[in-house]
Amino acid sequence: MAKLVVTSPAGGESHYFVDKDRLTIGRDAACDIALADAAASKEHAVIVTVGLDHVLQDTGSRNGTAVNGKPIGTHVLQNEDLIEIGESRIRYRNRRASLEADLERTMIYNATLPGGASTSAAGVARSVEPPAGAGTRDESSASASVARTARARFPLGAVRALAGRLAGTELTLGRPLATFGTRAAGLAVIRRRPHGYFVAHVAGAARPKVNGTVVAAEPRALAPGDVIEIGGERLEFLRAG
Repeated sequence: MAKLVVTSPAGGESHYFVDKDRLTIGRDAACDIALADAAASKEHAVIVTVGLDHVLQDTGSRNGTAVNGKPIGTHVLQNEDLIEIGESRIRYRNRRASLEADLERTMIYNATLPGGASTSAAGVARSVEPPAGAGTRDESSASASVARTARARFPLGAVRALAGRLAGTELTLGRPLATFGTRAAGLAVIRRRPHGYFVAHVAGAARPKVNGTVVAAEPRALAPGDVIEIGGERLEFLRAG
């Protein structure tokens, strides 16, 4: 389970588990994580669970929220991210997310070996087991290192913007996460997983739609030709490679 390590301006340390769908952070005692920090707003930020991810959102605070030194509005948290609110520091720890990233690299490595598994979404999904002899820590590290080099040959998805501010452009989904829409009108994330791409709702009253069907609480798998609608944007999902 993901954990937050909170360091107060006075130097005290507290630990919290991310065990709710919506976890509030702020100066108000009613918040799930109450900060003894004059620079924090009453409800400064929230962490929302989206599928297997945890998404940090600033809720219009007076002094803003930063992650790893950069101001954010919405941010999908990664293992060891440092959240900065006023003088308070919150370390996000999620070993599961880190292990999933290692697994993704290993699967990409398997899928790109000469004579290896197909690099289609189904082929990659079948290549879960590590190469023979990869049981030791040193060998696993070596596999992950090779996988990072192989990543460039992994077939990436892309989206073609049919309407909205990006209309007429085609964007390769080169990063594990990509956000579309706005927090006010509706915000969604497209995430690359070892077995394909998924879209999920992050924030806003309007939920994303795929081919006219609203995406429910669980992330929705994407297939080539799917049309995604979110926050005034209309995107067609493509499969490259």
